[in-house]
Amino acid sequence: MCNCGNKSAAFIAAQKDGHFSHAGNLQQSRQPAEVKLEYTGRTALTTTGIVTGRTYRFNKPGDILYVDYRDSLTMMNIPVLKRRS
Repeated sequence: MCNCGNKSAAFIAAQKDGHFSHAGNLQQSRQPAEVKLEYTGRTALTTTGIVTGRTYRFNKPGDILYVDYRDSLTMMNIPVLKRRS
């Protein structure tokens, strides 16, 4: 009998916890640990990383924060945050 369902569930759980298979580690190692984001809005912005749960606070326009790469994937959808190199 196939045990595929259990393997899939374990893989999904490992991804959520930040633990990946060997192949996942190779792919993950190519990504930077942190991404530099600049706030271009008018006042201030506080947001929470969807993966890590960290709180990121941009106090004023032009503030730059180093954001965990995993959180940055969704944070770059916020129009007032721009990736900087």
